[in-house]
Amino acid sequence: MKKTEILDFRFWILDLGFVVLASVAWLLAPGFQKGANAQMSAEELRREQIETIEALKRTEDISGGSSRMFGDLGRKTGWIFTYGSPMSVQNTWGDNGSDRNSSEADAQDHSWDYEVKPFLNVKMEKKAKFYTRLTTKYTETKKNAAATRGNNYIQPTIDMAYYEKEFTGTKAGGKRKLTVGRQFTQVGRGIAFALTADGVLWESTKVGKAGKGEYKMFALRQNPGDDNIDATASGSGRTKRQFYGIHGKYDVHPKAKMSFYYVQVSERNKNLSASTPEQKHGLEPKYFGWVSEGRVTKDLQYWAEYIVERGHTYDSSVGGVGSKIVGINARALITGMKYYFSGDLKPNMFFELVTATGDEDATSTNSPQGGSSSGNDSRFNPFGGASLGLAMSPTMTNMTVYKFGASIKPFARSPNKSVQEFSIAPEYYVFRRWTGSKGAAGNDSKIDYQSSNRIGDEVDVNFNWRQFSDVTYQLKYGYFHPGSAYLTTKNAETYWRFKVSVEL
Repeated sequence: MKKTEILDFRFWILDLGFVVLASVAWLLAPGFQKGANAQMSAEELRREQIETIEALKRTEDISGGSSRMFGDLGRKTGWIFTYGSPMSVQNTWGDNGSDRNSSEADAQDHSWDYEVKPFLNVKMEKKAKFYTRLTTKYTETKKNAAATRGNNYIQPTIDMAYYEKEFTGTKAGGKRKLTVGRQFTQVGRGIAFALTADGVLWESTKVGKAGKGEYKMFALRQNPGDDNIDATASGSGRTKRQFYGIHGKYDVHPKAKMSFYYVQVSERNKNLSASTPEQKHGLEPKYFGWVSEGRVTKDLQYWAEYIVERGHTYDSSVGGVGSKIVGINARALITGMKYYFSGDLKPNMFFELVTATGDEDATSTNSPQGGSSSGNDSRFNPFGGASLGLAMSPTMTNMTVYKFGASIKPFARSPNKSVQEFSIAPEYYVFRRWTGSKGAAGNDSKIDYQSSNRIGDEVDVNFNWRQFSDVTYQLKYGYFHPGSAYLTTKNAETYWRFKVSVEL
């Protein structure tokens, strides 16, 4: 093939990319729906959200494969075609269910999940990229009652689909990149905002004369089927929520970075009563965040993130439906340290403090019911979250959590390479109520609202074994023991999850 023919073919591929981009625009249309996880309890949805956030941070690290046809096409056009299909089977079970009541079994605590996520990655090195991934899931659950379905099937949906274009870098040698479509975006450590959403993202690295700065800006719209973090209007479907944000980061020291971000959540149905059918949500917040992270020494890592939430929501009223707009005045703090010991076993230990404000008069953490009587709502409700245990799995609202953990690879020195990547990671949690003896906390309806602040303690153990480069086994165990904040029901909860993942 002549050089001119190759160039023409490349331009044809670029045209195809813009056609695909137009298809992505179709995804932004109100009619496009994403499958919902039916029957899942609020706790299961939170646990799934946090695990999904952690997975999405590494979602595109999978290398995939390429056929001979794609290999020949890539050599002729300059485009690299890779594809694959991560598949997983997992079993989840527990003895008491998410309600901490042994007499009320939870179907989702006794389930088998079969999930497939095929993807296609088309990339021209340092120029452009198109990435798309589908997902489908089949769940078999324990049928505890006639009203409980024994299975649930989520039809194939577009999990991610975006077009990425790189532009001429900065003077310091950084990169400038535009991403359009359905993509995963987060600010800070993924607490205030971490979602897969439809929209536009602009990123620039090594900004400034010294090249020590970087920033990103985004404008996104919430996906259909996303779980609502406020319960004013429950249900799935395309929301009218939009997210606008900017996140700047600067290297203040070779071992330290500082960043600031601002995220505004815009509900296009403004100034309507929460009881109006057109009002999809009652929460319209703004997040201001400050993050500091780095290393004290080469072995000691630290991080801290302080978040202020402003904006407006609705006051309390009969039945939990408010008619008056009130301001939001909430805060959250996440800070911790992690020490890496030397040696082949790669041991480490860490401590983390997670605390967020709440309302003393609130009877719910995610709706106006019983709160805001003082004129401000101080419940912290983010669009991301922190990992706060497997069994309890609470929201951050009105919680103070002390988290201790460690990790080790006990067989790292083994001559058998298949067991070298086996790791054990125990964790211990102490849950306390932020407002003391009053107020809803962690979105748990079984907590007595006028009792002590001792919500409970939890022990988790995570076993992870990457037997081969494309086969991983996970076993997760969690045991939550309720504290004196539970006066009427003090059953402990045990949580197990076994998962096998194969990357084809």
